Amino acid sequence: MKLAIFRQSGSALAMTLLGLSLMAVVILTLNKLVLSYHNSATNIGDYDLAQNAAKMALINAEQTVYNFDNTNGMETLSIAARVAKVESVGVSNCSNGWCYSTLTSWKPWLESANSSSRPCNSYDISINGSANALPWIDHSSGFALAFNTGIGGLCAQPRYFMELVNPAFIGRQTGANTGVLTQLNGKTIQLYHNGNGARTARLYRITVRAFGRNGNTRVTLQEYVAIVRNTNLRGDGADTVSHHIIPVSIRWLYDD
Repeated sequence: MKLAIFRQSGSALAMTLLGLSLMAVVILTLNKLVLSYHNSATNIGDYDLAQNAAKMALINAEQTVYNFDNTNGMETLSIAARVAKVESVGVSNCSNGWCYSTLTSWKPWLESANSSSRPCNSYDISINGSANALPWIDHSSGFALAFNTGIGGLCAQPRYFMELVNPAFIGRQTGANTGVLTQLNGKTIQLYHNGNGARTARLYRITVRAFGRNGNTRVTLQEYVAIVRNTNLRGDGADTVSHHIIPVSIRWLYDD
């Protein structure tokens, strides 16, 4: 009788310990899931924060490009004079936020230098075993311009540089004075106007690098934008989208 009681007590103890073990495993698994979800949500939130910072810096960069174009009277200059204006600032590479080179295959956002000031830890990753993770944008040397977003806690404020990629951007086929987009109802929207003998627009490229609170969170935004100030080449009506600043293309760049 006593032996049976001992056996029952032992079985009950074993079942209790097994139950406690299972509970511990369940609790541990749930904790890991919650932690994983929290980290994932934090990373997504930080990435969104970096994207917002990049967009804010891009707006500032557009204004910087427009002010440069306006201050230097690019509208009335010859093509050679337009190139000379940017070259004098970029000094055949990058300076004061402007980059310029006669090399046809040059991509300044892939440039690197041992003396560069590397924000956060965004350049610990190498591409092809040699170049730094794209893009290399160093504010302290004056190669790029920093923009204060007012967002607290960022690992670093976003920075950007600008290039003149086409001093006489026409954006149309030869012989066509305007570019139009036909709507479903047959109505056309005028995208640009560039009549014969009219001043051509200038096509600039802007590259923005932004960071989140975590130094590993980094995004790169690049835009091609055309600048034209002649009132004959723009309009604000219901059937035209031509303006002083015309976004031509925008894309996110990614680390290899």
